[in-house]
Amino acid sequence: MTSSQPLDYRKLWLPAWTIPLQLTAAFAASLYAVLSSMPPVKPCFYCTPQPFPALSTALQVALVVGLAGLFFGSVRNGAMKGKAARMFGVIYLSPSDPLTKRVHDLARKLQMPLPTVGTVSIANAFAVGSSPHDAAVIIGQPLLGRLTEKELDAVIGHELGHIATGDMSRMQMAAGFQSMFDWVFKIIGFGLMIALYFAASVSDKRARDAEGGLVIGLGLAALGRLTVGIASELLTRRLSRSREFYADAIGASLTSPDAMQNALRKVEGLGGEMSPREKEYRTLMFRASWAGGLWATHPSLEQRIVALQRGTYTRAIEKAGERIDEAAALVGKVAAGLEPGKLAARGRTALDAAEPHLSALSQGISSGAQAASSGLRGVLEALPRPRLPSLQALRVFVLYPVLFVGVAASVGALSVWMSAASVVTPAVAPVPSWSTTTTVKESLKPEPATPVARSGKGSPHVPPRPPGAKSNNL
Repeated sequence: MTSSQPLDYRKLWLPAWTIPLQLTAAFAASLYAVLSSMPPVKPCFYCTPQPFPALSTALQVALVVGLAGLFFGSVRNGAMKGKAARMFGVIYLSPSDPLTKRVHDLARKLQMPLPTVGTVSIANAFAVGSSPHDAAVIIGQPLLGRLTEKELDAVIGHELGHIATGDMSRMQMAAGFQSMFDWVFKIIGFGLMIALYFAASVSDKRARDAEGGLVIGLGLAALGRLTVGIASELLTRRLSRSREFYADAIGASLTSPDAMQNALRKVEGLGGEMSPREKEYRTLMFRASWAGGLWATHPSLEQRIVALQRGTYTRAIEKAGERIDEAAALVGKVAAGLEPGKLAARGRTALDAAEPHLSALSQGISSGAQAASSGLRGVLEALPRPRLPSLQALRVFVLYPVLFVGVAASVGALSVWMSAASVVTPAVAPVPSWSTTTTVKESLKPEPATPVARSGKGSPHVPPRPPGAKSNNL
């Protein structure tokens, strides 16, 4: 069953930022489930145990993790095109190549930018790029000789469907979010190993203690990876499986459901065991070696064929286009009603209708203001008027006291300053008079020292101790 109307990739596009938001919400829910089972904690030694703040802790950690996951996903999404070309040995084709022309013809049916086309040696196909304007469709060489033209167009349409719906950016965002978890727990394990090394260099006992701590820490890290990251991991796998159904539906819409089913069967039979590179980036691939399970990135072959036969996702993309058309028509009607001319006419009509009410309101406000003014004037007139003091009274009771106080304060300050100066200034020795017979040189001679009486062997004479006095010698 083919689409009744041409597809437009702009109606199928889904923003990539919704993926980190969904994964952050799943991470917060799983972290809250783990933290809510923790026992009560004591904020201090003498405090009573309080319930562990599971909700606030989960929200704060989820916010930090969400921002980190957005960063990892953006970096991974931007670098994936060049990285895939190096890892898988992509050979890009010229615009004149027949395979490039075939891909571009199908891209025009989706009204999307023309992608770059390349080939690889593996029996698979995938699409890479950060946006439809920077996308590439990669087809495996083994598929070119084993598929019919219709089946090859179905595979190309499948990969173009991933580009049209933004699955490349969305899935790389999800993969970057999950790789962020791996890096966090690797860093934790590396930090524990460094701690064990330094502990071993100190003493054997600390080394044994650090070994036990390392085992416990790595166990807790692995447990955290399995419990906290399991919800986001399951959500990523489920999203990948659902996007494969939509890509199959777009490929069937560009060709036919039978061509898409036959292409799925042949590629599944051609592939065999996937290479390690294909397994590492299995979310990009057309087929996966393990599909259909809860942890699988692709639905099983039977599930994909049943979905194509029922046309579930084909009708879903058609309805999505219809809903977008309806929303665009509604926006157009609203925009038509918001034209400047119509808005001006409606504004004039509203003003004309409101003019009597506005004039009545203005008159009421004016009357109220006049009444309030007259009432206030009457109140002021009814109040007794105070007698103002005369100029003579002001001089006697205000000016003269102020002048007297100022003069008294100045005199007091001057006297205090003079007394302080007399205390601080040192006394000057009197100059000797020249009229006396004693000269200045003689007046400045030191007085001779009084000789001390000595007795016996030259020791100073000590007066005898009075009778009854005690000696100070011990």
